[in-house]
Amino acid sequence: MFCGKCGKAVPAAVRTGPRVVSGLGEEDMPTSTAGREMLGGHLNKEMKKAGWALLAVAVVQTVMGPIILIAKVSAMEGGHPGMVYRVKPVAWLIIFGIAAAFWGLYAWSRRSPMPAAIVGLVLYVTLLVVDAIYDPSTIVQGWLVKGFVIVALSQALVAGVKARRMEQQRGMGY
Repeated sequence: MFCGKCGKAVPAAVRTGPRVVSGLGEEDMPTSTAGREMLGGHLNKEMKKAGWALLAVAVVQTVMGPIILIAKVSAMEGGHPGMVYRVKPVAWLIIFGIAAAFWGLYAWSRRSPMPAAIVGLVLYVTLLVVDAIYDPSTIVQGWLVKGFVIVALSQALVAGVKARRMEQQRGMGY
């Protein structure tokens, strides 16, 4: 056996053991059924991360959204009692509408993780941009959580692209 890239002879020890790949380009896709199943299981697990990221956003929005809204209204009006009643109904609609959207995306991700991750990532980044335009101080607030959500959804998208490429190759008889 010879290396497909440089042409050197491959030692026997390398030929008999399992092949470890990192890039998953076309030449790195497994050719055996067992290899494809193992890689497919790994990619499916990566795509499921999208569901957990969407669930995290839904929970945070449901729990922390109202708390932050009341705190902002209280700070603007000097901390008067009954702040819940002074929050405009449209603000409540926005807070719980966003939460409902992410709960729906989480439910969708259980069946179709890649499309849900795409929609969730676009929606999440759009909300971050709108929030930053409205109040620039929010850019740095919660940056660790924001980064975690973006990374988790991005990893799910990458895994989805790899899984889709594997499915296309399987359909082409590879």
